[in-house]
Amino acid sequence: MTGAVRCARTDEAARLAVLDNVADTHPWTRTQYVAALEGYAGQSVLVHCAGAALTGCVVLAVAAGEGSICRIVVADAHRREGRGRVLLDAALARLRAAGAARCLLELRASNRAALALYESAGFSLDGVRKGYYMQATQTPGREDALLMSRSLED
Repeated sequence: MTGAVRCARTDEAARLAVLDNVADTHPWTRTQYVAALEGYAGQSVLVHCAGAALTGCVVLAVAAGEGSICRIVVADAHRREGRGRVLLDAALARLRAAGAARCLLELRASNRAALALYESAGFSLDGVRKGYYMQATQTPGREDALLMSRSLED
């Protein structure tokens, strides 16, 4: 895998939304990425690039000594290449550097690839929010959210 992780630029919000729209059935909008890039709720965005192409991103936040992974997106063409892990590791390092002692996240119960990634990175299941997420439009109903966390202290 080639490429590098860097801070996203505010002018990349539209590209991030396109990446997300192609990669996820419940994508963030350009407006949500603009807010994250402007630091809404302590958020920041890191991107993985291969040349000029954005191949993935992670949205993270720090508040009151806790970090959060809000979103990780990897382009379909680059899944299973380790980019999600590179983005997660970069986000955890940034959260540690910002003074966060713990990292929290949530994910759809059906997202087995993300669950395996987070478990391999030392996250533990803390709980379940029943019926938290809307299902995709072709599958009406609700889906559970898995709540996970891990210590960032060495």
